[in-house]
Amino acid sequence: MSKGVNIYEIMQRFWRENEYEPFSTAEIALYFFLINRANSRRWQMPFKCPTSVISTAIQVTRQTVVNTRESLRIRNFITYTKGTGKGSHPLYSLVLTDNLTECLPEELTETLPVSSTVDLSDSLTPYNIEDRNIKDKNYSSIKTGDVKILSLEELEVLLVNDELWLNEIITLLSPSCQIELPDLKLYLGNFFRYLRCQGTKGREEDDCRRYFVNWIKKQPINKNKTTLKPTIHATNQPSNDARRPAGVTAKSATDYEGAF
Repeated sequence: MSKGVNIYEIMQRFWRENEYEPFSTAEIALYFFLINRANSRRWQMPFKCPTSVISTAIQVTRQTVVNTRESLRIRNFITYTKGTGKGSHPLYSLVLTDNLTECLPEELTETLPVSSTVDLSDSLTPYNIEDRNIKDKNYSSIKTGDVKILSLEELEVLLVNDELWLNEIITLLSPSCQIELPDLKLYLGNFFRYLRCQGTKGREEDDCRRYFVNWIKKQPINKNKTTLKPTIHATNQPSNDARRPAGVTAKSATDYEGAF
């Protein structure tokens, strides 16, 4: 018996993340291509793979491959190193955790045809048998195997009190989207209301944290607001127009009666 990779757990994690924030068609194609590639190399990572090969295999442009692999890296599914020129191809690794590896017979990790990955991904549900109906359960801190599922109420209390983590998120946001800690906590409350509206009852802590980071980065946050100063005259004249505006003295319709 050797240390192998639990492909079912890998795909289960992928589709569970997809429920939080759907992956694009290109992201799905690239991820399962890399699973097949890693499996054919018996999970010896990192492994080389030319961008042109990936582009041809999943039928997208080279630039789409570049953008897609970065998206998967941000969502903590892969890591990669860019190629440095002709003959130096990019290196890829799939991000694996302890529960994604297990002791398997050597022959089970030798090959995995592309058709198999498609069939398996179609037949697998986002959850295993024990927690597939998680949205219909009323529970608190249910532990499924090695994965601890917390209720939204528990997660909200845990995350809102983790001010060190929240401050790290603030530093992650771009300068044009800076907000204060109390405002970020309000966004966190809106995030959990959003999950409840989706019918979600509970999630893993790490998944919830990752989803919130992705969610907050897409919110229209803009703290660089300027206060408009009141103008003396009611006019549509641009502020940079140096000409003296014509004052309007009429206060009612009757002021316009009479000859002009």
